[in-house]
Amino acid sequence: NTSTIHRLGLAVAKKNCRRAIDRNRIKRIIRESFRHHVAGKASGAAMDFVVMSKAESTAVANTILHRSLERHWRELLTRAGQEQTRT
Repeated sequence: NTSTIHRLGLAVAKKNCRRAIDRNRIKRIIRESFRHHVAGKASGAAMDFVVMSKAESTAVANTILHRSLERHWRELLTRAGQEQTRT
């Protein structure tokens, strides 16, 4: 990413989440989690994140989705920090 900010891409397929209300809920949770855990963090170079949902995500509670996303953001930012120190 040549920009100075992190960017987010979403891929919530109708194939996996049949109802629009489920797709919108998942996208809303992902965006909120991204804003809280990634968007404000300075980790050197800006990165692009693409989140793809699975069919099981429609049956999971919001709190579980938040925790899962938080764990993934932390891991990705840690991994990105390690990659930058190597170069």
